[in-house]
Amino acid sequence: MQWGQIKTLFILSFLILDLFLLQQFLGKQDENLEQIEESTPAEEQLALENIDYSEIPEEQEDIAFINGSRAEFSEEDMEALDSIEGISRPDFNNDNLLYIEFNDPIPLEEDDSSEEIMDKVDDYIIYGDQYAYWGKNEEQNVLLFFQKNNNRTIYFNESGLLMFLVEDGSITGYYQTRLGNIESENEKTELVQPISAVYQLYDNGDLASGDKITDMVVGYHSKTKTNKEDPTGIQVFAPTWKITVNSEEIYFVNATEGKVLDIEEDEFILDTMETAGVSIPPEEEESEEKDASDESLESDDSNE
Repeated sequence: MQWGQIKTLFILSFLILDLFLLQQFLGKQDENLEQIEESTPAEEQLALENIDYSEIPEEQEDIAFINGSRAEFSEEDMEALDSIEGISRPDFNNDNLLYIEFNDPIPLEEDDSSEEIMDKVDDYIIYGDQYAYWGKNEEQNVLLFFQKNNNRTIYFNESGLLMFLVEDGSITGYYQTRLGNIESENEKTELVQPISAVYQLYDNGDLASGDKITDMVVGYHSKTKTNKEDPTGIQVFAPTWKITVNSEEIYFVNATEGKVLDIEEDEFILDTMETAGVSIPPEEEESEEKDASDESLESDDSNE
């Protein structure tokens, strides 16, 4: 082979190598640009505040609004309750609200799980599989269960509630309502994505530096409260983010508007009790009256 041909071959080889290296370089630049574009201001701000959101879902598929109304308990439901031994139904029950008292209170243990609680009361309730455990409210001494739809919880709605009353460490009865005729709207709605919902909490002042998002799921919530005069009216429930921070604090963000919701658990329970006609257990009232009486006697003794 002549030297001229060899030189030409080398030149062509180097040109091909240069083209390959240029292609690799441009590809790397594109990857870097994509990474820059994917890094949003929300992510950057949360990172600056050292807020750990590594466990949130990457994205959320579209979900439809649902609507429903408070269901009436049928004659079959009442017959089923009447056949259960160990419970009684006070006179103020109506077709869409149940208040059941246990003849013998059911003891609770401090470390009872939601499954263990439900096992203890399952024989005394109807539609128990339609409710999900929320937790215990120590102030009002109640256990809250919220109704589900397609495995998504409907949070804090008076028309889809199973609330057990606790007294002296035992369940004494329960209040129950149930949503019926639940339907999904025809079109699904694009939701606020997880990272944006978390940033809304930060922007609202609910997240502090070093906080960690430990759980994040979509459920439903209605903007409007149950109408006490007509509790069977149709309600619309919007997809709603439930966000748990540091495994303790729970916040809600409307998943279609991105607004942080102001939900007060104590207020919800007291409103529900007022609607149902359920009051503070008599023994607690007597205890409060006794304390007040003792204070009065002590005051009289000191005056003497």
